[in-house]
Amino acid sequence: MKKKSIIICTWHYFQNIGSQLQAVALFNCIKNLGLNVKVLNYRNKKYCKSHFDETIKVIHPVFSLLCFLLKKRRAGLFNRFCYTNLDLTRLFYGKESISFKTKPDILVFGSDQIWAQNVFDEVYFGSISCLSNDIKRFSYAPSVVTNQVYTKEQAFIIKEHLSLFSSVSFREPISSDISTCFGLKKYEVVCDPSLLMSKTFYEGLSNKKIVKKIKNKNYCLSYFLTQTEKTDHACSSLKEKYGYRIVNISKQSIECADLNLYSKTGPAEFLALVSDSDFILTDSFHGVCFSLIYRKNFFVIERFHSNDDLNQNRRISFLLDIFGLSDRILPFGLENFNDIENVNIDFDRAWKRANWFINKSKKFLEKEIGYDEKCS
Repeated sequence: MKKKSIIICTWHYFQNIGSQLQAVALFNCIKNLGLNVKVLNYRNKKYCKSHFDETIKVIHPVFSLLCFLLKKRRAGLFNRFCYTNLDLTRLFYGKESISFKTKPDILVFGSDQIWAQNVFDEVYFGSISCLSNDIKRFSYAPSVVTNQVYTKEQAFIIKEHLSLFSSVSFREPISSDISTCFGLKKYEVVCDPSLLMSKTFYEGLSNKKIVKKIKNKNYCLSYFLTQTEKTDHACSSLKEKYGYRIVNISKQSIECADLNLYSKTGPAEFLALVSDSDFILTDSFHGVCFSLIYRKNFFVIERFHSNDDLNQNRRISFLLDIFGLSDRILPFGLENFNDIENVNIDFDRAWKRANWFINKSKKFLEKEIGYDEKCS
């Protein structure tokens, strides 16, 4: 019997730890069902420099060497992780270049923020001209910002293409305005793909060489996407109050950090550092996901003011509510971090509470693919 052919349309090539790890997780979850699966190796011309630059990245040993020579080691780490852990289609530079010798049976759109208004790309809604409308397509866990507003033209494109989807799911509940804009009568809420895979799986992807640089353990991993005086103050407070050393992998250096390892940290190094850490302080959604997977005590600082048009706090608050860990959120306006208490988390209780949601998400994915076996 011929295996079904599946193509995942997601973000996988950006230098963003969460983007690459979610792509690898979804790819392997589907692959473990015994299906033929690839990730669409597509680049939007608007966000990529040139076809030549992207073609060089495909030859990843050469690109890694160039990154080393040009002292851009971090780019090489991300590129290597992507091309080592994903089975990609050939490179498509621009929407018009997408074509397939053998057409897929199923298209899966998601996860991550592929439907974000501020980086709107109709390819991720299924606008692929070389494919017929009868090919099954569904979304798995894309995330949209609650306050997003789409233009009338964008809304028309979205409705037109989503009408062909067998099912639509999101990573967290969406607003009624977005549901109306998308023309949806119903949708599912499922977990991020990273939560579908086990700690054992991620241990096999990690690069433990980086933790050898940390001579004295008992450290707090600092991982922030948006760094402010408050995030620095939180690290200082934890260091002073609990005696943690600070290992920082945020883009900006932290004065109180014992080590700043941003330039040396890709997804594989991130996994090793999370595994080796004693505590995690972050504002990242995937920082929270991997704190949960590795059962590391953590706090997450809200990145956005509630009135911010790009407010993404909801995705973290929803996830932590599922796990019964809403108290791990430090509010956007918090001033006194010295009052932080209740450091230890009961992870057995948290996972027991959340398992129904993880299992529901797996069943949704299996049903849409047409498979009854479980992801492993």
